[in-house]
Amino acid sequence: VDIVRNITLASKFYHATYMVSLLQPAPEVVELFDDVMLMREGQIVYHGPQAEMVPYFEEMGLTFFNDQAVADFLSEFLAD
Repeated sequence: VDIVRNITLASKFYHATYMVSLLQPAPEVVELFDDVMLMREGQIVYHGPQAEMVPYFEEMGLTFFNDQAVADFLSEFLAD
């Protein structure tokens, strides 16, 4: 979490864009990102604001459960 928080601060300070690739990030880490790109088998499944991920996938018919973190759910969904 600290590394990603520092990257976020640096991107705002330097007005730069950083691209980070993470495998199964913790929910606290996902919440630090402004934009997220989710890929499956080399194809972009979602690219946009982190805050709009859940509504996007809910419009596609996915159901999120309150007891499961969004990042964990999407990691499982994209792995299937």
